[in-house]
Amino acid sequence: MNAMVPENEHDEESLAVQADLTVIRNPKLMNGPREAPLMGVMVSKIAPRHGQAVMAALAATTSYDGMEHLKRIRKSGPHLEVLITRSSDWPHQSAAIEKSLVAYDIDVTRQEVPAIAPETKAEMREWRKVWPMNYKRARRPPPTLTPGELRRMAGHARRVRDFAESVAAVLVDPRTDAVLAVGHDTSRRAELPSAAGGRPGRIAHAVMECISQFARPHQRKAQQEGNASEQYLCTGLDMYTTREPCEMCAMALVHARIRRLIYLQGTSTKTAGITVSGVHQEARLNHRYHAYRLARTPRG
Repeated sequence: MNAMVPENEHDEESLAVQADLTVIRNPKLMNGPREAPLMGVMVSKIAPRHGQAVMAALAATTSYDGMEHLKRIRKSGPHLEVLITRSSDWPHQSAAIEKSLVAYDIDVTRQEVPAIAPETKAEMREWRKVWPMNYKRARRPPPTLTPGELRRMAGHARRVRDFAESVAAVLVDPRTDAVLAVGHDTSRRAELPSAAGGRPGRIAHAVMECISQFARPHQRKAQQEGNASEQYLCTGLDMYTTREPCEMCAMALVHARIRRLIYLQGTSTKTAGITVSGVHQEARLNHRYHAYRLARTPRG
């Protein structure tokens, strides 16, 4: 999906935002369903003839917010089993609930169920083995980019292009537009030490170097203070690169909790982390980010 280009191509204000950004999204979740994260709920078996009355009583005494992906009731042998409330809410809701259900001989126990909605039919089929679920096909269009965002992206893209002799990466705070770190690919330059380990090597890719450059002062500060270093330093930050990252670097951006990746050139290799492997949208990972290819970077 291409970003919208202003209709008036001669408008001086519009020229700055004519960056052709392509959202690279993997529509297929490549490696099967994720393992369902679980949460505790309170349930009880009831007689089938009491199902409608129990549901009405629960509607008046409990909130179902955040559990819409779960069916409220399921069959359990000759009985029905009803989902009552979260286990975390039970201590302060139990008295009112038990009072409203006193006529139905409930026996409340704790059960673990999927904490989030499934995103694919494959996940739904697996997760409903734990508890019956509602499934709605996810429709998550890419975020709309404003003219201001396009302008800023184009500016940072020019910066990374100017930095690069071959391959480079720039880490940016989108809230302030501050450049926080710059990394260069030193994998083929054995005379230069790797920022990550102090030794040259093939893994000294620009993305890894950029993350290491940003992390190093935080690690030193944590060591001096005797505290564990912060785990996700890049939360909310954007990474600009001259080329599409490989699988390893795309995964490093997942671990760093990057917000967006913007790159200038794609790659035709089998190790392409975005267009081939789709690491940024991998279903089983607990973080995902949006990836954009900036097809051209307007000057001036």
